Amino acid sequence: MQVIGKKMSLQGRWVAKNSKALPMSQRYDQQQELNQSYADLFKLPVEILYRIFDYLTAQTITLSLRYVCRRLRAIVEKYYRYSLDFEDIAMVTMWQMCRSIQPETVVSLKLSDGARTPQQIEYFLSLVDISKFN
Repeated sequence: MQVIGKKMSLQGRWVAKNSKALPMSQRYDQQQELNQSYADLFKLPVEILYRIFDYLTAQTITLSLRYVCRRLRAIVEKYYRYSLDFEDIAMVTMWQMCRSIQPETVVSLKLSDGARTPQQIEYFLSLVDISKFN
């Protein structure tokens, strides 16, 4: 448990410090409201979720969202507008992303052979078939 200002983190969730003063029925109602807002997010049409994905990094989509639930996994697997930016990324992360993204779904790609990412282009070419990119 971590106290920050007037809030505290308890198992990854934020609750007001004085929430124990609320009657049980009100706390239950607040929890139901929170659960309902999460459920509403997952009821959004795929096209809207794709629009949201357009503002996220490919790393967030493939390495985080994909594992939230089965529906998001299926949606992530069919997403077709990835912008890959490998200019400042660890090789292991690049490997994970190359294994989970189909080349046909990539609309832009940035690679670097800079000081922080030596031989990245060669490594990338060893992972994927460049002819499959659009």
